[in-house]
Amino acid sequence: MEIFVPKDAKAIEVKNFSFDVVDSDNKNKVIIKNPDKLIKIKYITSSFIEKSGGDNFFILDLEKEAEVTLKLPEKAVLKYSLDSLEGSIFPKTDKVFTDGKRIIIKWDENNLKEANSILVIYNEEENNFLFWLILVLIFILVLIFILLLIIYKYRKNIFYKKNDLITTNLFDEEKQIVSILLKENNYELWQKQLELKSGISKVRLSRRLRTLEQKGLIEKIPYGNTNKIRLKK
Repeated sequence: MEIFVPKDAKAIEVKNFSFDVVDSDNKNKVIIKNPDKLIKIKYITSSFIEKSGGDNFFILDLEKEAEVTLKLPEKAVLKYSLDSLEGSIFPKTDKVFTDGKRIIIKWDENNLKEANSILVIYNEEENNFLFWLILVLIFILVLIFILLLIIYKYRKNIFYKKNDLITTNLFDEEKQIVSILLKENNYELWQKQLELKSGISKVRLSRRLRTLEQKGLIEKIPYGNTNKIRLKK
């Protein structure tokens, strides 16, 4: 017995019978040896699929009496629901189910008794995973930016409040020294660094530091021939 299948047919199976596949011009010929009962042939093809206006049309012309089982591609959905007045499956059949991945449609001899073709209209859902992933990443980045901005403004407000609190009743150069220390890690600097950042001469700086130390605002931590100046918290 000979059955013609599409040229692109893959994974051809004939249940309970041995067979050979022979190349032909437009189709492949499946030669089944010694068939003595109903033949069940299975294969994968895209030859029966046409696309138009964003819809996919599965069209199969029937040459002989048959039972047909169609497995749609993964993520394929029928254009119209089964209870819609507009149908997606012709001829109609009540054997429509899913294996969790694909929609499966079956027609028996009664469904196909007066039909000479099969038509199924379906769409394939787009994979929006990458789009949503990018959207989520953008949202997270925006959220991080907003949090950093809030933290920055909060710390800035704390800095100014602390600066105003500490520098009340201080002279200009004393205020300048305290403001510089407030901006540093652990509120401390080497005395030479403080001299460079403030622009205050070495002698005047020593006097101002002595005054601030007497007021209990700073402490001098000796390191060899120099000091580390630390603002008391």
